[in-house]
Amino acid sequence: MSIYSSMRTAVRIGTEEALIQSGFPTIPVIYSHQNGSEPATSYVVIQIVSLMQKGRTEESTLVDESTPEKNITLKNHYEGTIQFSFAGSNAPDMATEFLNAIPNNVVVREAYQKNNLAPIRKSTLRRAPQKRDTKWVEFFNLDVTFSYAVYTNQTIDWVEHVRFVDENSGEIITVPPLP
Repeated sequence: MSIYSSMRTAVRIGTEEALIQSGFPTIPVIYSHQNGSEPATSYVVIQIVSLMQKGRTEESTLVDESTPEKNITLKNHYEGTIQFSFAGSNAPDMATEFLNAIPNNVVVREAYQKNNLAPIRKSTLRRAPQKRDTKWVEFFNLDVTFSYAVYTNQTIDWVEHVRFVDENSGEIITVPPLP
């Protein structure tokens, strides 16, 4: 699965847990720009606004020798800003409870953490009601910046010995020495 898709899934899993812990277990969570019909009840929209690698790759120093292929593990950190939009009659309560649950509820934090996400910043909650035909529908927006760890296994070529030949004497030197 790609970095974008796996992050999107991880955000959704944590968001669903946050809604459960906030008292809204049946609220639909959808991704933005899916061209589907708008839910008839209150709902939450997830939109990945930005995704940027932070820092360099960390490489494991040991090679995993338990498999026929020799692998090293690479770890990259990304910072992703996610906009959460809360819509419908329950939007004010959902949004404020979600805002509180992200940093303060241990079950919510762990739901994100087990999917390699950690909330690091959040914006203020913004009210943005929208007109639908003849009535106004409540909307609230919140941006949360997450740190996202990506682990990749990479197969590498394995060098067990290096042989040097002395051009003058013809002597062969093996490093490390053969047993």
